[in-house]
Amino acid sequence: ETQQTVSDVPEVRRLTDGLRRFLQTDVAVHVDSAGRGEVRIRFYSADDFNRVFELLTRSSNDAD
Repeated sequence: ETQQTVSDVPEVRRLTDGLRRFLQTDVAVHVDSAGRGEVRIRFYSADDFNRVFELLTRSSNDAD
């Protein structure tokens, strides 16, 4: 299957940029020709991983 880079799909690029800003770390997205893909999120230490995990798992009510 052919993998598309984020720059090939404007909507994916926009969402990836938003996720990168929200998580404040590097995010890579790869999309295949069927529209399926994967998201890779970089972390640089155990504390950084915990910070990213907390951001990803907090409920929308916690953001209020």
